[in-house]
Amino acid sequence: MNSGLTSFPTEILDLSNLTYLYLYDNQLMEIPTELGNLSNLRHLDLRHNQLAEIPPELENLSNLTTIDLKL
Repeated sequence: MNSGLTSFPTEILDLSNLTYLYLYDNQLMEIPTELGNLSNLRHLDLRHNQLAEIPPELENLSNLTTIDLKL
């Protein structure tokens, strides 16, 4: 959701049971590699941010069924 974020809120990385993460319409430029440790994550929406690259660690998200990275 649009919160005017310019950096990823690292507190999210402590939410090991997180299944949905919506951070669309912000100004995020990077995603921490540790996001790949959220093994319960099923839906990830990072569309409309300023991401230059996607960390390969996201491949570790074996339960992820939906990901949206649209510019």
